[in-house]
Amino acid sequence: YAVWMAIDTDLNQAEVITEAEPIFFVAEQIFCSFFTVELAIRFLAFQWKINCFRDAWFVFDLLLVVSMILETWVMTLVLYFTGEGSTSGLLGNASILRLARLMRLSRLFRMVRLLRMVPELLILVKAIAAAMRSVGFTLLLLVIVLYVFGIGFTQLLRGSDLGSDKDGGPFRGVLISMQSLFLHATLLDSISELVSDFIVQEQFLALALLYAFLILSAITITNMLIGVICEVITAVAAAEKEAIQITWVRETLKRMMGGNDANEDGKLQKQEFFQIAKDKDAVKALKALGVDVLTLIEFADIIFENLEEGQDGSELSFSDFMEVILQFRGTNT
Repeated sequence: YAVWMAIDTDLNQAEVITEAEPIFFVAEQIFCSFFTVELAIRFLAFQWKINCFRDAWFVFDLLLVVSMILETWVMTLVLYFTGEGSTSGLLGNASILRLARLMRLSRLFRMVRLLRMVPELLILVKAIAAAMRSVGFTLLLLVIVLYVFGIGFTQLLRGSDLGSDKDGGPFRGVLISMQSLFLHATLLDSISELVSDFIVQEQFLALALLYAFLILSAITITNMLIGVICEVITAVAAAEKEAIQITWVRETLKRMMGGNDANEDGKLQKQEFFQIAKDKDAVKALKALGVDVLTLIEFADIIFENLEEGQDGSELSFSDFMEVILQFRGTNT
């Protein structure tokens, strides 16, 4: 569908779907039907239907499908009954056309579905969100440096061709100087031409100041910004990997616990724990999480020790058992 969106944007010039070529009209009907059926199947898969609103991806897809239905089916019916299938007549006003264009722009949000299909993209988005604070302060530092050097270059080059208002010099004002420094000395756009202008006009003091700004901005701050983003991406990727492992272990142990829960009380007793520890899949899942299984078994008596006098048998809920397991990971040593 992402490829079809590009084809539709380039070749379909119609403002509303009823004025489009038949191939575009049919394709929209097929995609709308497909996504509607897909969402209905996902809805029916919920044992408790109200829980669908707790699934963020389901709610997001629901909004996308609703917007698609409004554009493809509802708008078509409205155009048919009030405007004879075109933008003329009652629907030939600017407000309706703006609504139609807004409906088409809403298609862009469907590209977010790719994040769910490619987890690596979702990690990058989460890393960008996590790095916003650090990136913001880094950019603020860059703005301060640009402001200070912008004032310096404006005062230093006043009266020269580079600072002349008549010749449109790149350093004729503080804001213009900041822009020139950002484009040429931070993003390194045509920096050799700027250096040549300084040499031709014998502005050697300004040239030395330009080199100082290059080292501070293009080399130091820019690379520091890259380092901050890389560090955050690494941390977020590690956290996501750990979360996936924990989820996998949780599902594996929950399945094993359900098969070994003799009294079906949803809690784990010592004997049930030993039965789970003999399962190869459970041991594999625990080792993947970095849990020392042998040490976990040795400490079973301590884990299931009676904490309250008069308690008939020591039991752990599944959530408490997961907390104990996570404490036996090698990363906690």
